[in-house]
Amino acid sequence: MIGTMIVMLCILSDYLLKVLWTVHRMRTSNETFKFMCALAWRRAISRFVDGEPRRVNRQQEIVFINGSRIMFGTRRNGFGRGLDSVDIEEFNEAQILTERALDDMISTTNAAHNPLIV
Repeated sequence: MIGTMIVMLCILSDYLLKVLWTVHRMRTSNETFKFMCALAWRRAISRFVDGEPRRVNRQQEIVFINGSRIMFGTRRNGFGRGLDSVDIEEFNEAQILTERALDDMISTTNAAHNPLIV
């Protein structure tokens, strides 16, 4: 449900929506990315996707034709630190989410137009 909501927000956004989908372990990131790719390639949605999802050098990303994008990565490896103007942060595996990781990640939404943290 949350994945579908985020895809729809990316498609319907009037500006370039930047989404970080963070997990604790790489295996979970890979599984989530596969699921989201399958969702993005459904007939009703695929016309809004810009090319093939990115799968290079552990960088996983789905880009939409309006410039919005969903990036996937692991908090353990520092994913998301240093990025700015992140509009949506999705914290998967929140049972393993530490306060330090949360503090590091929340600041990326400071410059966002209308930030959402899930």
